[in-house]
Amino acid sequence: MNQKKKIVILAVALIVVLAIAGLLYSKLSKNSFSGQLGQFNNTQQQNDNVDINNESTTSENKKTEENNNESAVQEPLQIDFTVKDIDGNDFSISEFKDKKAVVVNFWASWCYYCDKEMPYFEKLIKEYADSEDIAFMFINQTDGSRETKESALKYIEDKGYDIKSHVYFDENLSVSMMYGITSLPTTLFINKDGTAYGYMPGLMPEELLVTTVERILDGKTSPFDEETSNSADDTSENNSQENKDQQ
Repeated sequence: MNQKKKIVILAVALIVVLAIAGLLYSKLSKNSFSGQLGQFNNTQQQNDNVDINNESTTSENKKTEENNNESAVQEPLQIDFTVKDIDGNDFSISEFKDKKAVVVNFWASWCYYCDKEMPYFEKLIKEYADSEDIAFMFINQTDGSRETKESALKYIEDKGYDIKSHVYFDENLSVSMMYGITSLPTTLFINKDGTAYGYMPGLMPEELLVTTVERILDGKTSPFDEETSNSADDTSENNSQENKDQQ
């Protein structure tokens, strides 16, 4: 791993720590995400279902329940929602499942940082225009008052962005509320199998955006895959070296 990638990974780790601290102050919805560019886990099922006061429960049953609950906590969160396309038709993100990874950006025309990062996304769309492995969705938070479909499309036209075919509308903010999207911009990264890779509230640095897309296309399913892999490689190399020394 070169020095540049190490710096990016350390930056991601710092973001995750800050996100966890921030989330302690936020009361998010049932399907809320669990960390900035951290691995999402479906944590809806917890150990509440285990009756620790029931003396008649056998040790074997308790162990089974604990294992089931542990599996539920570690299960990656499946992302599934429906928005409106530019023609007013329903579009489900599940149409990409098992076909393409997806980068989903929540934005609004009045959002300062959305405007700042939009060129980064447009550049990536052009770069991966012929790719069959990744798709981009720009989901406008269309609340009907501060933001309308008309104001969103006017912004795109005025700025000259060639992204209309990638624009969708979260009317009445139903999807945003479902997943606890409380700030703009927010970018979600979704694996090819429909599970969440991670997300980033706030301005997405261009280098981090590019690196994350590259990692997903390289088969990584969370921001920590490479670190785990490298650690395992290091351990393997150390063990091999020790064996050689012993010989």
